[in-house]
Amino acid sequence: MSVELRMFNPDGGEFERSGNGLRILGSYLARSIEGLRNIDVRVGGEDVHMIVHGRAGAVHDLSVEMGTARTGPPAVDLNVGAISRTDGVRIFLPGPTRESLEIVPVSIGNPHLVVVGVDGQSTEMTESQLARLGPFLTGHAALENGANIQLAVPDGPSECRALIWERGVGRTAASGTSACAVTVAMVSSGQLAPGEIAVAMPGGSLSVTVSSDLDVVLRGPVEEVCEGQISTRRLAQMTRCAGQDGT
Repeated sequence: MSVELRMFNPDGGEFERSGNGLRILGSYLARSIEGLRNIDVRVGGEDVHMIVHGRAGAVHDLSVEMGTARTGPPAVDLNVGAISRTDGVRIFLPGPTRESLEIVPVSIGNPHLVVVGVDGQSTEMTESQLARLGPFLTGHAALENGANIQLAVPDGPSECRALIWERGVGRTAASGTSACAVTVAMVSSGQLAPGEIAVAMPGGSLSVTVSSDLDVVLRGPVEEVCEGQISTRRLAQMTRCAGQDGT
């Protein structure tokens, strides 16, 4: 099955890709079409393949082949003039109080800055640190289109933890593309080995498999919690807003 998808943030801005959004779409389609297993999605100008592995009650097990991640300043349209130094994978940006932020830029079809250290130490994983660094980095003047921000630390040989600040959203309990970006950052910076990595977020955990070539597969459960209807009036408003760019 092939479909096209557009995604919008709560602030009305259209964005390139959402790992959880893709899996939610897959769950909806699998519920509607008996026996559906393979789904090809055109989203953000790229093609993504999803697999429905099974269903248990109201929970679908889905994976998304997210493609090959890219790292480095060009991957997220970051002006290199803002970089204080780099080691080839991590870049170092001055923080809001001129502290040195160690960041891995990652594109999973959308831009991410994964903070892996502050002033040479592991990231301080606190909500207050997220509230301080998230707004500062997501709209950084050196970013052409903004970025999603994660504070990340390894938590075992195949596990890591993350806090998330999303572009156009703010603090986010869990995110599929953020989970992918964090594992790519962990692998590319040598903090974790390639393979299947569990990413723990406040809103839950996801499994991300990253190869040595940074090919990424996101997998996890999708649980149906409610259903509803959109009024025709509201749908017409959404359609007009989506069409303001002429499409």
